[in-house]
Amino acid sequence: MGRVNAQRLPLWQGRTLALLGILVVAINLRSSTNILSSIYPFIRESFDVPTVVVGIIGAIAPFAFATAAFFAPRIGRRIGLEQSLLLAIGLIVAGHILRTIAPNYSFLIAGAILSLFGTGMGNVLLPPAVKKYFPDRIGLMTALYMTLMSVSATVPALIGVPLSESVGWRMSIAVWVFTSLAAVIPWTIELRNARRHPGGVNTADLIADPTQSHVPVWRSSTAWAITLVLAVSSINGYVAYAWLAIMMPDVSGLDMSGSALMLALYGATGLPPALIIPILATRMKRADRLVHLGTAFFIIGWLGFLLSPTNGTWVWGTILGFGGLLFPLALVLINLRSRTTATSMTVSGFAQVGAYLFAGCGPIIVGLLHQWQGNWHGVLIFLIIVTIPAFVGGIVLGRNRTIDDELNQRRLAPPKGTS
Repeated sequence: MGRVNAQRLPLWQGRTLALLGILVVAINLRSSTNILSSIYPFIRESFDVPTVVVGIIGAIAPFAFATAAFFAPRIGRRIGLEQSLLLAIGLIVAGHILRTIAPNYSFLIAGAILSLFGTGMGNVLLPPAVKKYFPDRIGLMTALYMTLMSVSATVPALIGVPLSESVGWRMSIAVWVFTSLAAVIPWTIELRNARRHPGGVNTADLIADPTQSHVPVWRSSTAWAITLVLAVSSINGYVAYAWLAIMMPDVSGLDMSGSALMLALYGATGLPPALIIPILATRMKRADRLVHLGTAFFIIGWLGFLLSPTNGTWVWGTILGFGGLLFPLALVLINLRSRTTATSMTVSGFAQVGAYLFAGCGPIIVGLLHQWQGNWHGVLIFLIIVTIPAFVGGIVLGRNRTIDDELNQRRLAPPKGTS
């Protein structure tokens, strides 16, 4: 599994601020995505928000994440991990502020772009932050921050409406300004410590080898396999959150409340894997088995809705939700298959660019397929087909190679045509 041979230290020893910083950033990485969805009726009391604008704001997320994933490793190599995290937090805060003071929907769009770009940077930077500060606790730390991300995905929807009713929709967004600002304190102190003590635990080499200032991870089959697993997980997740509640009345005959409950069930079943899978992955020699398990869950869930939609409806929804284990698995594999923080950062960006570009197209394709066919059969078949390639990623990951070793082998291999 490419485990890091690091001395196991107490979780808090010399890295309390890093621990708090990682967890507070994680709490804020889903609020930017969901902060507006439940309060549009209140916003429309202040100014018009056309339905097309709601769709545009919803579509920004995966493409902003992909763009941020492209730039985040480059920014991280140039200014450092801690300063990059502070930049990401600053963008999230700026985006929330723009939406809080918005006089029209243009400000909502601009705020979404800023905050979602910052969120995308945070998505990329958290795995290398874990690698840098907790090389001996990769599974536990990944489980902790993934669980907080999963929980925080539901919080805006839970508190948005009550806060908007009691103190107004602007204050319901402003809450997240202060929540995001809380992450500035630990990372500012860590940045200061990194500059004062260049040899300390807080400044474990971002780039362990000067030759790795630019890591060509696209030459690694393992990096491509992680990207494939993350892409399959992401497209299933984005399609489910965008369309599952909409398709359920036609597919399984559920009413509106039942369809909403199905979507909630899908989200809830993602919590146990977020907590368990990263820890389990660090202890298993065969990550491919977990990949194949998660892939099978997705396929069985969609296949159940296709072949027996009214019998076992809730079983298929539960099985489908457990397919979400691929997401935390892919994120922990970024670190388990990287020997240095530099590799982890580059692989994190590389995998997320591909995954979010792929995922962003998913809801659009589903909408076009449904409009073209007039039913959901083609959509369900499409989702099964795009999930199957994750099995290939599992086969590659079953070789138990690290990305660094693969790149070193390529670097040392003699040119073709020589003996």
